[in-house]
Formats: sequence, structure tokens, C-alpha cells
Amino acid sequence: TRFPAWAMKALMWPTDPPTTMSTPFIEMPQRADASPSITTSPPWPEAAAAWAANFSGQPESSAVIGGVGARWASKDPEAAIAWLNELPEGQGQNAGMRGALREWAGRDPTEAGEFIQTLPASPMRDAAIRGYSGRIAWENPRAAMGWAEAISSPEERIETMIGVGRAWRHRDASGAAEWVGSSGLPENLQQRILNPPRHPQADGNSATR
Repeated sequence: TRFPAWAMKALMWPTDPPTTMSTPFIEMPQRADASPSITTSPPWPEAAAAWAANFSGQPESSAVIGGVGARWASKDPEAAIAWLNELPEGQGQNAGMRGALREWAGRDPTEAGEFIQTLPASPMRDAAIRGYSGRIAWENPRAAMGWAEAISSPEERIETMIGVGRAWRHRDASGAAEWVGSSGLPENLQQRILNPPRHPQADGNSATR
């Protein structure tokens, strides 16, 4: 099921909605393919979170829960994390954690990093590191690479290191080249960092802010 445009617009609704109850809001339906209705009750953030939780275990879970987790964390990361911890384990929860830590890292990288250190090794921790390292890579690529190297999943670790390495190359080409040369990475992975394809989708990896 394609994630509908109306739902994406709902995720972009202001974090602090107007206090007047005469202002219309989008009311979240229970299915991704359903149409929204208009209500005078602000849907953000608790109602949006309750709506998103319905998609746990479904194909849309990563897009829906990831979007809500990131949006909520941009305003109140602790509340977003508490909500995500209540969700069933799986891709949706992991996507939400990744988005939340990306936003939290933008607000307060120190607090976000301290939170990650409290997490036990798990796919959710890996997701949190991916979001965190992807955000700080543009300001502190060396620190971001250290975090990326701590990801337990070999595949996700390599992909995250490549994304961070590309951000590093964009920010400081000589510094990135020096790190790559001493990294011990196979030659093909070094080239994916230093000579990425013109279109990132060609190999499925790119670093984003």
C-alpha cells in the first residue's frame, strides 16, 4: 500500500497547534488507504502516535512510525522515545527510533548520544545509531564514524559507514581520504566512499542531513 500524500502532510503539521478549538485538523483514519476527516481536536502528537501504532507489523510501518517518531522527537524526544518503547519490536519501531535519534541529535547531540549508550545491543540500538550518526556526520564526521563502527549488524554497519564516509568526503575530502586509507576497508568499499556514483540510488546508499 502506497503511503498516501495526506498522511505525509499530516506529519508536517505544526508541532504546537493553535489553541483555538475552531481551527480544523486532520483526523487520522485507521487504515493507510482510507481518507482523512476534519475535526476540531488537535491530532498532534498523541492522536497521531495512536494512529501510527496501528501499523506495527504492516508494510507501511516504517514510513508511518518513522515519520511520527521523527516529528515528535523534533519537539519532545523523551516523549517520542517513551512511545516508541511501547511499540512491538520490528521494522516500524526501528524506523521510528532511527528518525527520533536523527532529530534528537540535531537538538542535543550530547543527550542523544548518552541515551544510545543506555541501549543494549539490538536492532533498535543499531537503528538509533544509524539515525544519530547520519545527522552528526555533517558536523563531526570522525565522531559519527566511531558511532557507525559500533553497529552490531555487519550489513548495516558497512552501509552506515559508507554514508558517513561520503558526508565526510563532502565536508573534508582530504580528511576523509586519510581515514579511508587507514580504515582497513576492502578496496571496493573504499571506492564507494571516495568515488560514489553520480546517482546515490545506483547503489542504494547516501548520507542525508
